[in-house]
Amino acid sequence: MTEYYLLAEKLRSGGFQEDSSENAPICRWKAGGLLLDVMPTNPELLGFGSEWYKEAFEAATLQSLPSGKRIYMITAPYFLACKLAAFRNRGEGDYLMSHDMEDIVTVLDGRPEVVGEIGQAGIALRKHLVENFQELLDSHLFHEALPGHLPSDGASQSRVPTILSRIKQIVEL
Repeated sequence: MTEYYLLAEKLRSGGFQEDSSENAPICRWKAGGLLLDVMPTNPELLGFGSEWYKEAFEAATLQSLPSGKRIYMITAPYFLACKLAAFRNRGEGDYLMSHDMEDIVTVLDGRPEVVGEIGQAGIALRKHLVENFQELLDSHLFHEALPGHLPSDGASQSRVPTILSRIKQIVEL
C-alpha cells in the first residue's frame, strides 16, 4: 500500500491530480490534457483488481513517447487479458455498452500483430486468451454488438470480418 501512496505523491508533485469528473474511473489521474490510469497490483487498494495485473506489471516494456520521455507499458496480450477480466467482472454481459469490450475491439482492429504476440505469450496467458476469445466467438450477443464498437461509415464497418478473423486465429493458437 505504501508504494501506491508514494506513487500518488510523486504524481501530484509532477502536476497530476485525481480525475474527479463524473464518469472517470477511480484509478484515473490527469495533468492538462494527459490522462493516466494507474492500476495497482493489489486489489485491496482501490477495491478492484485482476489476476493479471501483477504479471502484466512484471512483463511491462519500456516505450518511448513522442516527447522523448520513456514509460513502462503492459503488452497487448496482458492488456487484453485485463480487459477481458474487467468485462467479466463489471460488464454484466452487455457487449455493446461495455467500455472494456470497446477497448478489446479497438486493439483487435488496430493491432494486426496481436495474434503473433499472443502466440508468443506464456502458456497460461495464451490459454486464458484462447478460452475467452472462444467464448466471444460462441456468443451471438457479441456478434450483434461488434459493429457497434466501430464508426458507422462503410470503411469502418467493413473491418468486422477482419476482427472476427483475428479472433478465430487467436482461438486456433
